[in-house]
Amino acid sequence: MTASFWLDETLTYWSVCKGMGASFSRSQFWPGQNLPYTLVAAASFRLAGPSEIALRLPSLLAALLAAGLLFRLAEQLCDRETGLIALVVFASLQEMSMSAANARQYSIGLLMVVSSVLQLVRWMNTGRRRNLAGFVTCAAAILYFHYFFAPIYLVHALYAFCRKRAGALVRWAEIYVAAACVLVLIAPLLWNAIRVKHSAAESLSFLATPHLEDLFVSLLPPVLGAGIFLGLLLGLLIARDWSAPEGGPNLSSETLVLLLSWFLVPIATLFFVSRLTPYKIFLGRYYLPAFPAIALLVAYGIRSLVPPKVRVWVSGCIVVAAIASFGSRHPLTVNPHAEDWRAAAVAIRAAGVTENTPILFRAGLAETKLNSNLEVDHDSPYLAPLSKYPVPGRIILAPYHLDHNAIRYLDDVSSRILEPSGQFVFMTRDDDDKSLKPWLLGRFSDKGFVVSKIGRADGVSAMWFRRGPVD
Repeated sequence: MTASFWLDETLTYWSVCKGMGASFSRSQFWPGQNLPYTLVAAASFRLAGPSEIALRLPSLLAALLAAGLLFRLAEQLCDRETGLIALVVFASLQEMSMSAANARQYSIGLLMVVSSVLQLVRWMNTGRRRNLAGFVTCAAAILYFHYFFAPIYLVHALYAFCRKRAGALVRWAEIYVAAACVLVLIAPLLWNAIRVKHSAAESLSFLATPHLEDLFVSLLPPVLGAGIFLGLLLGLLIARDWSAPEGGPNLSSETLVLLLSWFLVPIATLFFVSRLTPYKIFLGRYYLPAFPAIALLVAYGIRSLVPPKVRVWVSGCIVVAAIASFGSRHPLTVNPHAEDWRAAAVAIRAAGVTENTPILFRAGLAETKLNSNLEVDHDSPYLAPLSKYPVPGRIILAPYHLDHNAIRYLDDVSSRILEPSGQFVFMTRDDDDKSLKPWLLGRFSDKGFVVSKIGRADGVSAMWFRRGPVD
């Protein structure tokens, strides 16, 4: 919670640091910042201050609420013990621990997902209008926090259809009205989707095309699978009278449809979109809606084990595997995204860089691929990390990757600014594009420049280019 913001979190800071009014306009200007979350973050900023903890608190609270509602859902679908095990699994998923301490909209969107499913189940079981209203509100809110969570609507539809066929206490007309209300509530988002459609494919192509092994890994996270395997192995050795599965509650066919579709649809949709279209969106935080279903399915499987002490062993091993894998690997102040912009900025200031020193800055935002004018002011979202962690010097935006136009731009900047100054700093996020560093090293080594690294920061490099020998 106290670690440095990573790149996307600095965009959240950039969106809210000028006040509530500016937050509204900036969310419209920058497509990655949706308005509802930006207003939540701006309110947290205003009430609690500009610290990393303050901006991450909404996500943490949303994750805790989602966990509580997941327990209620598991209790209603299965039993109380299944709910407790589901909480253990849910909290042990790495993607959940990252989302809960992330100044982004993912946890709040996930809260809306879990809330909508819980309200849908209660509505189908009781026919109460208040649950219908709760479902419509929560379901419509999902898309306002993240477009990529939209596949959950198919899960809603499948479950409602199956429950109605099985005798749910609702009428078809009510189901149609609920669907129509959700469509009306999300209709304002269509304009924004149309407005950004021409640039979306380019800006969403920062990921590689996923392979089948990526799909299999997403279906069962390796750390979770290892914890389950270790727990079953210990249970077999310690409790020789154990058996599986016979101890769990019976699930209706409609509940199985809900859990399996909730598990598979978000993952499969994003996988095939990434495989078959230019949109490369197969990323854990984008199919986050599937993780509550993973927790529920795993919890139901563990609940089916007898005797009870085997369930304790398996659950305990899941927790131990999670802690050993990512819970205790670093000090508590290190960002799980391994991007320490704060440490890099502190190192640059401590190195004695002056206000006249050129800073060639590359944040690694995919949106910079769409920017034809690389001369930007200091308040640009392309410089978002520097809005929270400023550095001295004259900031010059570096291109996202090298192509013909980028090389021409860099040649011009090098000959007009960097070479005459006799020194400059190259500050960059360490990501998959590795072409810019070698280009700079090759060009300026021939000009008599010597390169030294400034400080040490996870995921962020600062390189000082100076002409002549360095003491």
